[in-house]
Amino acid sequence: MTNKLALFDCDGTMVDSQANICASMDLAFQKNGLIPPDHHLVRRIVGLSLTEAVGQLLPGGNEVIVAKVTQSYKDGFFELRQSGGVQEPLYEGLLQTLEALEASGWVLGVATGKSDRGLRHVLETHGLLDRFVTLQTADRHPSKPHPA
Repeated sequence: MTNKLALFDCDGTMVDSQANICASMDLAFQKNGLIPPDHHLVRRIVGLSLTEAVGQLLPGGNEVIVAKVTQSYKDGFFELRQSGGVQEPLYEGLLQTLEALEASGWVLGVATGKSDRGLRHVLETHGLLDRFVTLQTADRHPSKPHPA
């Protein structure tokens, strides 16, 4: 028997999280006295590891400011989530897609720029954690497009 593996990204593929990402990036830049980037630019970096994403949004930024904005993003996103301000709805048709793949013998996994904590929260919130045999996150792997 040949196993077939379907890997999904999380943000922008399984869940619509763009409003949360844009709001958190706005807060992170403002907290560091910077003008927030256009949301179009923010949406283009979704899926990258956070440090890589912030680095792309601050092309002239040094490592210190990139690290500060990255930490501010993490802190702000966590605060938003704790206060109930984060909404990450599943895209329409995702559950049916997962069910159809599983019924056809596919094994499912996730490869994302999200952190372990963030991915686990999303999957647990939607009751999907047990559907995936592998969870690959930015906590253990370099950002896309690196093959790891």
